[in-house]
Amino acid sequence: MAKNLELEALAGRAQQPLNRLAARTWLAIRENVVPIENVHYVRALCRTSLRAVSQNLRQGYRSQAEADRAELEAGSILRDLLDQVPDEFNAE
Repeated sequence: MAKNLELEALAGRAQQPLNRLAARTWLAIRENVVPIENVHYVRALCRTSLRAVSQNLRQGYRSQAEADRAELEAGSILRDLLDQVPDEFNAE
């Protein structure tokens, strides 16, 4: 996270709201300002992860590996379909 923030700063994007939030989050974690479970960013990641796991379970997957394989297969099918689109429809 720290390296990404450094790269964002070098690129002139340190003042963007998302990067400012990430910097505050990094400092809170690094300096043990608050317990990690109270860091808003960490809580948001947990909620996002919980939603993804719940969706995978609702779709019938029994493991993350099984869900990942299905996602890769779906992506492969989509790429195959897109390869069949005539050139005149491809945006350049």
